Amino acid sequence: DQYVSGSTILDVSATPPSSTYLSNTWGAVNFGTVSQPSLPTAGYRNTYLGTTPGTVHTFNSCDFGTAHAQRVVIVGVHNATNANTVSSMTIGGVTGVFAVATGSTGAIADLWYALVPSGATGTVAVTYSGSTTNTAIHVWACYPENVLPVDVLGTNAGSGNLTLTDLSKRAGGFAAFCSYMSGASTGTVFSLASAGPETIVENYDFNDAINACGAHSFITTATSATEDYTMTYTGSGTRGITGATWY
Repeated sequence: DQYVSGSTILDVSATPPSSTYLSNTWGAVNFGTVSQPSLPTAGYRNTYLGTTPGTVHTFNSCDFGTAHAQRVVIVGVHNATNANTVSSMTIGGVTGVFAVATGSTGAIADLWYALVPSGATGTVAVTYSGSTTNTAIHVWACYPENVLPVDVLGTNAGSGNLTLTDLSKRAGGFAAFCSYMSGASTGTVFSLASAGPETIVENYDFNDAINACGAHSFITTATSATEDYTMTYTGSGTRGITGATWY
C-alpha cells in the first residue's frame, strides 16, 4: 500500500528501518495505586432568620462549607405568612432548584439546592409569592457524585405525627430534613426517628410559641429503599416535613 505525504510516495508495506526506538521491547509497567483525594465532609452549616417584611428575603454571608467542584448547597426554607409560597431562589448567585415541599401552604418547609463550586460563604435570596415577615433558612453542604437527589418526599397534616414512607438512600450519601409547625407550644418541638443504622442529628429546633421550624440531617451509611422517617411533634397546629437524599 502506498500513500502520498506531501510530494513523497511512501510504501507503508515495507519493513521499517532498524533503530533503537523500534527494536526496544516494552516490559510490564506498574503505575502503582492511584488514590483519589478525599472529599470534604457533608453536613449542616447554619440557620438564618429574617424578620423584615418583603417579597424578597436576602441572607448575606451564609456559611456554604468547603468549596469544591462537587459541592451541592441545600437550603431548607420556612415562612410564617402561610399563604405565601416560595417562587424562586438563588444560592451563591446560582439559580436554586426546587426539590420538594410539604404540600400545604400552612406549613412551608421547602427544600431547594444548587451546585455551588466556589466560595466559603455566599448569599441566599428567597423570593416569595407575596410580602412575608418571619422567614428562616437552613443551610447544608454535601459533595455527591450526582447533583440530582436520589429521592425526595414531603407531607403535611393538621395534627398528629408525620411519616415519610420509603425514602430511598445510598450508603456514602447525605440526607436532609426540613420541618415546620404553626401555633407550637414552648419547648422542643421536633423529634425525628427511623429504624436505620444512622444517628439522626437535630441541627435546629426553634420555637417562638407562634410557629416552629426544625432541621435534621445525617450521613447515610446504608443503602435502602424501604426506610420510614417519623417526626414526632410537641404541641398543636398545622405541621409539615420534607426530606431528600443525595449520593
